[in-house]
Amino acid sequence: MKSNCDMCLRSVLGLFLIFVLGISDVLGETELLDEIIHDNTIIGPGLGSEGVLINEEIDSVLKRIGRNKFKISKPRNTGELFNNIFKIKSKKKIYFESIYYHNENKYAVCVFQGRVIAIIGFDNNRMTTDSINLRSGITSFIFYYGNRNLNLLKADSNRIYLYPDRGIAVADDGMNDSIDLYVIFAVDSINKK
Repeated sequence: MKSNCDMCLRSVLGLFLIFVLGISDVLGETELLDEIIHDNTIIGPGLGSEGVLINEEIDSVLKRIGRNKFKISKPRNTGELFNNIFKIKSKKKIYFESIYYHNENKYAVCVFQGRVIAIIGFDNNRMTTDSINLRSGITSFIFYYGNRNLNLLKADSNRIYLYPDRGIAVADDGMNDSIDLYVIFAVDSINKK
């Protein structure tokens, strides 16, 4: 009898631990999203940057930041970020219908079907949620994230280092080991770690 009760108690405790750990992950991510919204120097790969979150409705962004802060560009047809903007071919496709450019803070928000699908930042005075300082350059960035699942996209002397499974890409114009811009985008749920 005692062994059955012990097994039941252990099962209940195990389920309780799984539940508590799951809740802490959700709370941790919620705090991280809140930090990204309130601190424009923090970049969350796959999550957001510049106070904007991936998959957030653009109307919410405009309400929070201010519609008059953005210049809006709407191409006639749906565009693809790497092909149409960066003129580089990539397996990763990020489609957009409009781009909202914040001139004062130097970033752009790519929007598709009313939702933020990518954020392009032009200020390398930023830190990722993984504690990578973008001012440290490309070499440091790759050292931290590694070569696994790294896609190198080339055009002339420009390079984009793309991590599709992390939701981040950085660009080095002129191959001088500097990060000249970054792109944050959603991670496909199939590839998400």
